[in-house]
Amino acid sequence: MTKTISNISNSMEALENEWSKDSKMDLTDYVKTVSDIPLLHHKYNRYYYIERKEQRRIEVALDKLKIEAERFYAGNNTKEDQERGWKLPPWGASEKGNRRNLLKAEIEKLVNTNTDVVELTLQLADQIDKVEFLESILKELGRRGFGLHDIMEYWKLHGIQ
Repeated sequence: MTKTISNISNSMEALENEWSKDSKMDLTDYVKTVSDIPLLHHKYNRYYYIERKEQRRIEVALDKLKIEAERFYAGNNTKEDQERGWKLPPWGASEKGNRRNLLKAEIEKLVNTNTDVVELTLQLADQIDKVEFLESILKELGRRGFGLHDIMEYWKLHGIQ
């Protein structure tokens, strides 16, 4: 089992809940709505950098784990590998019980299906989803001023206060 990367970041559900509150615009107080844009941009930009940094950390940990798994399946086993519970497949040994050299394609397949590698790969996928979600929020905030301007122009055109 791999060590879980320390999670200083937000959960996706927490980010979605927070954005669902922050994304509402109070059109009755136009000035406050417009002045909130930079504050929201700063808030979500900070979240973005925290989550992006966590994504990089997971990517590095995954690369390192894959190298360790390749080394293990290539025959360089260590005590740490045994503590992880990694085992060679039954077809990794000869009939006499000796270890047989695995082909590069076999090693690659074993590395990609190693439970620790799969677990960290899924964690990385979740982290990428969070980063992409925050990128979309930042883009929305960048466009928000134009939308508010259009609303103001509509109000002027139709004589709405």
